[in-house]
Amino acid sequence: MRTQEPRVSSQGRRRSKV
Repeated sequence: MRTQEPRVSSQGRRRSKV
């Protein structure tokens, strides 16, 4: 488990660092 992980939920693979 990381603290700064790319949010991959509804966007899928678009944002790198949220």
